[in-house]
This record gives sequence, structure tokens and C-alpha cells, in this order.
Amino acid sequence: MLLAVILLTNHGFIDRIRLLIDDQRQLTLMIFSIIWVISVLAVLAAAFHPNWIIRLLWAVPLAISSAAAYGYYLVQGSEFFIFDVLTFWTVRHEAHRASEFYSDAIWWSVAVAILGVIAIAMPPSLPQLATRKNRYWSPLVPMLPIVLIAGVVIYREGKGSDALPKQFSPLSLAAIAAYKVNSGTFPEREIVSMTPERKQARAIVLLVDESIRSDFVSLEPRNPVTPQLAERRSRLIDFGPAVSGSNCSLQSNALLRFMAYPRDLIQSVKASPTVWQYAKRAGYRTVFIDAQAGFVTVYGKLQNYMTPAEAITIDQFYKLDNAIRTHDLDDELVNIVLKEMSVGDSVFIYANKNGAHFPYSDGSPA
Repeated sequence: MLLAVILLTNHGFIDRIRLLIDDQRQLTLMIFSIIWVISVLAVLAAAFHPNWIIRLLWAVPLAISSAAAYGYYLVQGSEFFIFDVLTFWTVRHEAHRASEFYSDAIWWSVAVAILGVIAIAMPPSLPQLATRKNRYWSPLVPMLPIVLIAGVVIYREGKGSDALPKQFSPLSLAAIAAYKVNSGTFPEREIVSMTPERKQARAIVLLVDESIRSDFVSLEPRNPVTPQLAERRSRLIDFGPAVSGSNCSLQSNALLRFMAYPRDLIQSVKASPTVWQYAKRAGYRTVFIDAQAGFVTVYGKLQNYMTPAEAITIDQFYKLDNAIRTHDLDDELVNIVLKEMSVGDSVFIYANKNGAHFPYSDGSPA
């Protein structure tokens, strides 16, 4: 049963070995193999410990780790890394909607977790080989692969956990993420050094859509996708298809608001002036509209890495609540945009649509 759990939850093991052999990365292959051998021995040390309390204490975290990796694989078809774990923590307010949308994968993960607990915690079927000495040191053996995997990830600056044992890898990544969340510091943002010229427009509206591919937006006449948009093509400029800053709207919005640039992404996202600073420097009143705010169930929590310090720099902040039906959110957003533009002053509006945010089936009337 224990072997079945290990085989079921560790996708990509053979492919990783083939890749390392083909690329002639002997040192990496050796480290990868050593970690795997130690991890298997550590699982056996936990499963064959004579004390049932020790077996149970290790069975729960190892089973949860295996189930988390398996569930993610069912949803994404890949494994998660340290950056994904940090994202999970930041978007934890979406847990309820995610659990509804991916309920099938969650039930399979629960089954794997139960199987893992039983496989490790049940009494060993082989004769007891433990001596009096290893009654004391074997409870600590499963800590070794956790530390080794964490060391590799830290040394590789976030990489290196590919195809490592899922009984331990998620635990290592969670430990690193917890440290990063609680110890991270950020420098003070720079001030805008540019001198604004004469305003080219009275109002600027930055409309940020959600989960919309560029090939679903067209300005060509009589196109079947966005024909109403094409009718207004004389008032629009098509800059062509582009990619978002990340494959998650969380980071994409942050990279956009924080004015990050590819040449120095890590430093610029932390220290560059925000879009609000640029707008105010140019003489615009600032407005932010969040059509997704109603899905945040944690009181006072902001989305997309926005902090209270950033929020108080915005002149007008709209958070659409869950009293508005999901398919009406973007219409209400448009009403607010029109209201703010009708004031007649110089205004910069950053509007976050709900768009096709998952679960996208809720974005249209029943």
C-alpha cells in the first residue's frame, strides 16, 4: 500500500532522470538520486517505527503532502514550486471558490490522503527489526529529506524541486514559503522623477480584463467574437497581442500597478513608483474599481498584493460587494467609470473587471 501511494503521487520521476542523463548533468543526477534514496528510507523509517504514535505523527503530514501534490497534478497536469506555494497563500481567500470548481480533484486528493495515513500508520507487517537504539533516532529520520530539499531550493533560488519525492517536497516548500512570508521586507518606493508635459487627455481609463485571450478580442469588421467593439474601431488603438506578466492574475495585476520592467523585474516590482504615483505626478485624480472584491471573504483583506499603504494613496476606491450578481459586476463597473468621467476633471481610472474569472460559469446569466 505504501509503495502504491509513492508511485501514484510522484509523476515525472522517470522523465526527470531521462532529462538529466540526456543533458549529461551527472552532479544533478547524483544529488537527485541521493535525495530520493534518503526519502524512501525516511518513509520506511516512519512506517516501520515500533511506536504507533510516532507512525501517526508522521503519517498525517506525509499523507497531506502527497495528497496536495496529487490534487495539484490532477488540476494543472504539473507539479507546483515555491512560487506557486506563495501564490496559494496570497490568494487563500479564493479557497472556497476553488474547492467548488475543482471538487472532483479534491475528493481524489482526500482519498490519497486517507490511503497515505493508513499505509504509514498501520502496524508494520514485517518482523520488528528495530533495536533499542533506533527507537530514539528513527523519529527524526523523516526530517532529513525535508531539510535537504529545502536546501536545494534555497541554493537554486526557488528552483530545483522538480520531481523530488512528493511525500516531502511540499513540506519543504511550505516551510520556505512560511519563512518568506514572515520575514520579507521591501524598500521604500522611488519617487517619480519625470516632469509631466501638457496633458494629452482629460481622462485615462485603464480597463484590466480577467482571463481573456487576445485572440478573443478583434477590431476587424463583422468578426464573430467582438462585433460591437469593431464598430468603434475608429476610437480605439490595437497595440496587438501581448502576454500578461504572469499566468496568474494576482502577479499580473501587481506587475502592472507597480510599473515593473523586464530588465530588472525583481527590484523594480519592489521599488518602482506605482501607477498611482505616475498619475498624480501628471496631475490626475486617481480612481480604483475592483469588481472582484466581493469574493474576498476575509474582512479588510485587499487583493493582488495591494497593501493599506498603497490603498490610501488612491483618491477614490470602489470595492463591488457580493450583493451584486456575478454577471452584473462588469456592468456596474462601467456605470462607475461613466460616473467618475462625468465629473469633468482630470482623472485616471484603473478598473479591474471580473471578466472570465473562475468559476467562469458564474459569469453569465443562468
